[in-house]
Amino acid sequence: MLQINDVLQYGSARYRILEVTSEGYLWISIDVDKGFPAQILEAEIEEALLSSELRIIDDPYSDLTLINPPPESIAKETRDKRLELIAELVSTPEIYIKT
Repeated sequence: MLQINDVLQYGSARYRILEVTSEGYLWISIDVDKGFPAQILEAEIEEALLSSELRIIDDPYSDLTLINPPPESIAKETRDKRLELIAELVSTPEIYIKT
């Protein structure tokens, strides 16, 4: 079973798991600037993993998790304000479903 934030390579495309659902996963391409989350069924993931079409890879952006702006910096204030604006949205899984 995959977890939120796992990064996968499917052919030449790379995807990040955003949400685990009862049917499978919501993922987003990390190779496009304006990607939109898409649902993929668990059965499709399992089949692709077994056939080696899909594999779990290291997160190419993992070094960004180590960046912590200094307290009282403008960068920290900006980050915190922007996170506050979207916090409620990103905590609601339905936000990822395109209607």
